[in-house]
Amino acid sequence: LPVLQQNEAVVCQSTDKVVDSPSEAREKKTTKILIMDDEEMISDMAKRMLGALGYDQVEASPHGEDAMKMYTQARDHGEPFDLLLLDLTIKGGMGGEETIEKLHAMNPEVRAIVCSGYSKDPVVANYAAYGFIGVLAKPFSRNELDNAITKALNKK
Repeated sequence: LPVLQQNEAVVCQSTDKVVDSPSEAREKKTTKILIMDDEEMISDMAKRMLGALGYDQVEASPHGEDAMKMYTQARDHGEPFDLLLLDLTIKGGMGGEETIEKLHAMNPEVRAIVCSGYSKDPVVANYAAYGFIGVLAKPFSRNELDNAITKALNKK
């Protein structure tokens, strides 16, 4: 097995199960999650963290236009996303605030967490008023990601 970095998952070649340590395998979770972030490194890190937490249905999008297309296609095929993680600021594309507004027009029940490194932004400070059900400050740890998703999924 490769050397484990703190808070990093590895895929064991013998079992193909994601594990945090050789003795701890995570239960697979059926929640389908879409990550929207224009920084591929952040999307990849979040996907790895989510995999380590047991989420095996995770897709990524670089901007709001693509996220809306993916959301619509998944919904139309009867496999909707349960939760979206939307980056607030997207360079050269539609960010989280506009994306959630348009998604709510299509589906008022859409569930999304806003992610941002700008803690003083009004959307972050008052996320519920903008249609989000949670907030996640970047950079975030796996535990912070897990807590944000758990809280969001438990909100009615």
